[in-house]
Amino acid sequence: MLAYHADLENVEVKIRLGVLIACLFASSSVLSPSATAVSTNPSQVCVGNSCSVTFPFSGDYYQWSAPVTGTYTFQVWGAQGGNAGYNGTSLSAGALGGFASGQKVLTVGDTVYIYVGGQGEGQASTSFSDFLAGGFNGGGIGQNGKTGTANNRAAGGGGATDIRLVGNALSNRVIVAGGGGGGAIFQGYGINYPGVGGGIAGGNGGTANYPAPSEYSGFGGTQSAGGAGGRNGAQALAGSLGSGGRGSNDNSDYGSSGGGGGYWGGGGAGWGMGSGGGSGYVGGVLSSTLTAGNATMPNPSGGTMTGRTGSGIAKISYSLPATNLSIAISGGATTTNKGSVTQIIATTDGAGFITFYVGTKKIAGCIRMFSNIGTRTCSWKSTYQG
Repeated sequence: MLAYHADLENVEVKIRLGVLIACLFASSSVLSPSATAVSTNPSQVCVGNSCSVTFPFSGDYYQWSAPVTGTYTFQVWGAQGGNAGYNGTSLSAGALGGFASGQKVLTVGDTVYIYVGGQGEGQASTSFSDFLAGGFNGGGIGQNGKTGTANNRAAGGGGATDIRLVGNALSNRVIVAGGGGGGAIFQGYGINYPGVGGGIAGGNGGTANYPAPSEYSGFGGTQSAGGAGGRNGAQALAGSLGSGGRGSNDNSDYGSSGGGGGYWGGGGAGWGMGSGGGSGYVGGVLSSTLTAGNATMPNPSGGTMTGRTGSGIAKISYSLPATNLSIAISGGATTTNKGSVTQIIATTDGAGFITFYVGTKKIAGCIRMFSNIGTRTCSWKSTYQG
């Protein structure tokens, strides 16, 4: 007697052929459209019909294709500014990255560009007067002072994390999480407080003795302009579209840090002062959230946190359309003879990959068979009698 059941989250059909139970199984992560992105892209993770892809920092951008038509949720976390320090020891922490989220309707095949910000360079440095690279995707350049090992140190700004549609120019950004300003240390000015990543605006930099806002420190980027650079000593550079400003660059005794990248970047720091954070942006998405790096935000690993430490990260979530799978045996057979070939027919209403099983064993030649809407047939040579 032929009997079967189906579960839409984990589509499973059992067919009884006499004493034989043939279990054909296709998990939701297999029976689903596959991304056609470049080979370095992370894989989707699905629980039922809910899927997500997490993009860690890579030092380059991702190019990813929307696997289905529907509403996508974008979540992006900006990078922390570099930690100022010496030979691996952190002496002054970089400001934390911000967070942004929003939704966008995409059509299957749409190309999505994901830029994940990197943390600025800093504490690994051992030389003097060296330039300190800003993090990938807009972190501003810092520069150490020319003397001392535990003083006069600086760091590069953190890079922004953003998502772009239609093209990969800055003008194609639809959502941005700002990067934090790089840390710095000059003991005569007190504890250094670089500006956090945005938020509507990046945080302003300052120090304990010269608190923000201060003309000596970098200002945060806004929705329409980069943050001004600090003027202590040589004038630091202002932030620009997408990039943090460079810290004061004149080979002085003071370290000066770079501003954070963002929609508009934060200003670089004057001598020994704080750099500004980059702003966030959600103008190209709906149901948006924009959170500064000093506020509570979702943790990409679950729960919540205050600001993003280290490099940035991005996450894209979406739902797969309900996919029905039915199984039939050619000719309606209810028994099988050992050595005979049985045609097992799977019918789906969505494109994807189907793997056929007998019991818990995959059927050779019937693994990850692509199926468009319609049917796919697996030929199984029976090892059972009855």
